[in-house]
Amino acid sequence: MKTKFGGLPGFKLNKLFLRILLSFLSLLLPISIIGAFFYVSSTKNMEKDFSEKISVNLHSSASTIGMYLRTVQETNTLFFNDNAIRTLLQPDRLYTLEERSRLSIVPQTIARIQSLLSDYVDRIFVFVDDERVYTNEGVEDFELFFGKTYPLDRYSTSRWAEMLRGERILEILEPAKAHVSPSKTIPTLPILTRNTVRGHDVVMVVTMSLQTMRSTLMNNAIFPTTEFLLLDSNGNFILSTSDRFSESEAMEAIAEHSAIKGQSYENVAIGGEDYLVSTVKDENYGWNYYSITPTREFTENAGQITKLIVAICIVLTVVGIAFSVVFTLNLYNPIKKIRDILLQSDESENGNGKLPDSKRIPNDEFDMIGRRINQIMENNSYFQNKLNALSDEYVDSALQHLLRGGYGGGSQEGKLCRLVEKHFKDADGVFVCSCVRFKFHDVFFTEIQDTERIGIQSKLKNVVWGLVGEHIPTYVVEYQHNVFACIVRLPKDEGLERLKKALRRLTETFRYDARYCVMNAGIGKPYEGVEQLGRSFGEALSVLGYQDSNQAFQVLDTAEHPTQQIVYSYSMTDENKIVNALKTGDKELLRRQLDEQIERNRLSGVSPDNLSLLLTELYNTGKRYLSEKGLQLFQMITEEEDGVLRGSGNYTIEFERRRECLAAFYERIVDQTGIPKEKGSGMLITMIMEYIENNYHHDLYLEKIAEEMGTSAKYLSKVFKEKTKMNLTDYISYNRIARSKTLLLETDMSINEISGKVGIYSRTTFLRLFKKYEGISPSQYRESGIQQSTFAELTVES
Repeated sequence: MKTKFGGLPGFKLNKLFLRILLSFLSLLLPISIIGAFFYVSSTKNMEKDFSEKISVNLHSSASTIGMYLRTVQETNTLFFNDNAIRTLLQPDRLYTLEERSRLSIVPQTIARIQSLLSDYVDRIFVFVDDERVYTNEGVEDFELFFGKTYPLDRYSTSRWAEMLRGERILEILEPAKAHVSPSKTIPTLPILTRNTVRGHDVVMVVTMSLQTMRSTLMNNAIFPTTEFLLLDSNGNFILSTSDRFSESEAMEAIAEHSAIKGQSYENVAIGGEDYLVSTVKDENYGWNYYSITPTREFTENAGQITKLIVAICIVLTVVGIAFSVVFTLNLYNPIKKIRDILLQSDESENGNGKLPDSKRIPNDEFDMIGRRINQIMENNSYFQNKLNALSDEYVDSALQHLLRGGYGGGSQEGKLCRLVEKHFKDADGVFVCSCVRFKFHDVFFTEIQDTERIGIQSKLKNVVWGLVGEHIPTYVVEYQHNVFACIVRLPKDEGLERLKKALRRLTETFRYDARYCVMNAGIGKPYEGVEQLGRSFGEALSVLGYQDSNQAFQVLDTAEHPTQQIVYSYSMTDENKIVNALKTGDKELLRRQLDEQIERNRLSGVSPDNLSLLLTELYNTGKRYLSEKGLQLFQMITEEEDGVLRGSGNYTIEFERRRECLAAFYERIVDQTGIPKEKGSGMLITMIMEYIENNYHHDLYLEKIAEEMGTSAKYLSKVFKEKTKMNLTDYISYNRIARSKTLLLETDMSINEISGKVGIYSRTTFLRLFKKYEGISPSQYRESGIQQSTFAELTVES
């Protein structure tokens, strides 16, 4: 049933609107009930809660004042136990000249004590007779001190003299006002301590400031109208924050009512007004503390709560009704707008402005909205991940540049340093680099297929990052194949123990794979500034030269070893790799070979000077190659460039310049003597095939062939697959099976002998591969007596 609502034309009231409205209005009833119940319970509990809070605060104030008294008492005891006091203090008439010369010790001791108690003590003085008084300022005349310097209105000079004959060790006297000047008096509470020194009675008086005790009480008051009263164990007045409650009638009413009730707080009528009186008793000194709060404070708070509850109920009622109507009227509009926006998005993506019939008007609009929102979130996640990947690649490239010592102080390099620093949380720390180097044994290459090996080695960075990152925040960069730089930023006052612990954990993890590899880690020195990363990493590389050859897994710290000087390594095999790269005409391969020669020596801890000599030797290789080709050196290079390549200089600037100059020299040689890159790649494949043809009966694997060809295993595998459409491992197996077929038909050798003859030393592997390529077993093939020409020559794409 739909009806007109509120006289609004065109608006129809439906059941959904009524249900929502009634649901909201039904919430107002419990609000009213809860409000009434809260008012009744809160007014009853408020007074109790406030009373308990007042009692707690009063107890805290009493404890503080009690602490003052105990401190004074303990300090007095320390004074009398002082060895100088016990051997010196006596009546004035008995002092010798030597003892009088030492009397300054007494005022000094008093001054030291008074400075400790200055927050709540006004004055400290000591006397042994009625002739002299010892204070922090010196020794004064007895009558002059009590008559003019520090008179207390309740105590005459004669009364102070009588106190020498008292018997009580500790005596808290009645409060008195100290006249410190003609216009200024200070309310004090004298505390007297007696003791015997050298057979004579000594009196020490500490006057506590009643103003400090008053402030201690008032500072813990919840209400500004709360007053305090302090009586001793006999009911005598000590302190009151209001003159009204210092009158005897008020004190008697408070003390009597509290004693009768026996409670910590109770209502008491004083002078026609009701007060809430809380009581705390000091068990050590017997003092009674009273806090006196007018009950009108609670009444006013209860009235405020009543007004607040009524106002909240009214507001909730009005807002509830308004929201009920507004929400019901506009319930569908947001959903409709969202649907229209998402439908427009679908239309634009469809390209023709129209949606398929299945998407135009979904049966469940909520389901359609959910699907489109999920699609938007997936797109956002995809592009966010892509952006993060690009950012990480850029940071890795920046760190690679810094690790290789590529910081010359330019503006672009400064921006690069700031970009890198944003990836480290500790803004004031120092940078430390560690070098993690893996070396794989031959068994790793013989027992594990090349595709699996490449997969394992490609995940080493994440493994190192994960294991080290469990103990210390780090950033890992793959510096070179199987060599990783762990960059850590530590607080300046922190040592390297966390980093060492993380690296030891890493070595222990890989120790389980000692059959396949060894792993060692070096730690450089900490430096301030990201521009010093190359220096720290260079030290980490150098210290690896100290590893013990008898120990496979070690963590070496540069601080524990001296600087190492290692001569560069450049063998005939290394030179052949450069020459082969020049012959193929592949500039990319040539540059990779050059970088590998330099970085391999750098990883071995070769010093900058010796690296400079290595560049000179690499330059000589190029000159010898030119000579073999019958070309003149200065057809390829200027005299200035020749001088640069023959010289030595600064490691971070001149070395990099010479390195780039050498690479340019090699590229010019390729341009003059080499062949195009495409044909060069084909020549490389031809060389690989010829090598396999001549060595198929030996133990062949990807890394070994790559070493012979003077290139990396990853590059060789990629080029071979692109040109032949076959994995190198499959080609080797295919070649061996073809050779075995010839031996099966032309010889009487056994299958085991044939297997070993073609380089497959496992009978099981040989049988599996033969059936894989021929579809039958070697025995069946031999029995057939037919040699099928399955070893078709592979064509190399040009």
